[in-house]
Amino acid sequence: MNIQGALVQLEVKYWNILFWVVILFTIISQIFINFSKDSSARYLYYFLLFRPESFILSKIAFHTTYGIFFSLFTFLFFNLWLGNPIENLPIFLITIILSSTGFSIIYTLTTAISIATQKSTLLSSILGFPLSLPIIIYTSKLCRESFSQTPSDNLLQTFGILLGFNLLLIIMSLILFPYIWKE
Repeated sequence: MNIQGALVQLEVKYWNILFWVVILFTIISQIFINFSKDSSARYLYYFLLFRPESFILSKIAFHTTYGIFFSLFTFLFFNLWLGNPIENLPIFLITIILSSTGFSIIYTLTTAISIATQKSTLLSSILGFPLSLPIIIYTSKLCRESFSQTPSDNLLQTFGILLGFNLLLIIMSLILFPYIWKE
């Protein structure tokens, strides 16, 4: 670690780990706070007012927008205070958008399940972690690409896999949430 006044230059791997841990925990806590501030009476009102697909899609859209905004803000903050080890900025920005979207979708669905079953956030974290593993794996691959000057040949394939996983999560949410909504 190299200290330069208020700025701290971290090694690339520590910078990357710290960045994604901050992103992941912020997305999880924001989603749970958003779900838990609604009472059961309000959920009954939502049940009468909206179809379950519309409700979960609106929650996913809100949480995804927030997750992307917060991730970009965190990236800016990390650049100012911890330096910028990124060689390939467009790859990293696309990775931020796709990964934040995936984390938001996963934890929106799992938090909806835990709120509907009146369990704690622990259930959401336990359900969400195994679903997050593919996103974590492909995000680490894409981050490795963004920290090198020359991207590899399978970069588009990795982006496609992450995008496909996000679409699969949306479809899974649309299929599973109506059953939870009825209870």
